[in-house]
Amino acid sequence: MYNELKFLKVKKIVLFLITIICLNLTTISSEATYFDYSDIALQWDYYQNNFTVNEISYAYPLKNPITTATVANLYNKSSVVTIPSTVDNDGKTYTVKYLTLNPMENGVPLCLKTCEILNIPDTMVCWDDNLGGEDDAWFKWKKLSEVNISENSQLVELSSGFADCKYLKSFTIPKNLKILEGLTNCPKLKIKNIKICKGNKYFKKKGQFLLSSKGRKLNNYFGDGKSVKVPNNIKVIKNQVFKNKTSIRKITLPKGLKTVEYWAFRDCKNLSKVIIKNTKMSPKFYDGCFKNTKNGIEFYVKNIKVAKNLKKQLMKRRFFSSKVKNAKILIDKKVIYQNING
Repeated sequence: MYNELKFLKVKKIVLFLITIICLNLTTISSEATYFDYSDIALQWDYYQNNFTVNEISYAYPLKNPITTATVANLYNKSSVVTIPSTVDNDGKTYTVKYLTLNPMENGVPLCLKTCEILNIPDTMVCWDDNLGGEDDAWFKWKKLSEVNISENSQLVELSSGFADCKYLKSFTIPKNLKILEGLTNCPKLKIKNIKICKGNKYFKKKGQFLLSSKGRKLNNYFGDGKSVKVPNNIKVIKNQVFKNKTSIRKITLPKGLKTVEYWAFRDCKNLSKVIIKNTKMSPKFYDGCFKNTKNGIEFYVKNIKVAKNLKKQLMKRRFFSSKVKNAKILIDKKVIYQNING
């Protein structure tokens, strides 16, 4: 009888803990949702109807009465492309809220070769063009120099976006924008020409860096220095932050850094020295961080524990991109490991 009661008591405790964990996961999930997609089925399989107006292709769900349209392709060949806030089709007016350009599925947008000025409507909530980062030069904005977004824009997410725009000179971050990826490798874009609108609680500028408001995420770097010191308190370096920064010879990573995301140092062809200040474990380097960098990069670490962890990461098999080659890991000036991936 005693054992049975003990079992029931333990069972209650376990069920209670499971309930607490589930509630926490639900909270985390809700916090990670930046905006409500309940009014439209975003999965491409749900888009059954397409129509084209003024050289812009739109898509919307066939069985859903919601009057929200998604930009599917841009066929414009003019130098100025304006996406409207609403569009009419078959007697209905659709609000343009989303853009999901995918050149692999829907064809390469013709405006990539000709567009110099792009006007984005205030109604746009999510811009995800799947263009930035592609190796194929077709998937780039060739001449784009100006992107017009008003301060009161409803834009919350801008993914991929305008990476590798050689002529882009300025950019406005509206007050509602939370996710910004895709301003990397824009050589004419300087931090002084990045405007963060009053009321935006998600970004701030520090030196040549664009950071999250709490200073824990590094979103962009707009400098051209030879020696770069990543600000203290940074926990995450986002995708492609230093991509194609050929001026960089040396970079210092702060002690608390946890994650360096995809292609962070890609094409930094002159990078030769990486200083890691962590004392317990190396930051996690995502696939492709050092793609197309020079041979023989030297990594300076604090102790043997970090050295072992870093070596394991550098030697990890990569399926989609090249590894750093002939790397060295040093403590002070003493070589601990050399010819890594030699």
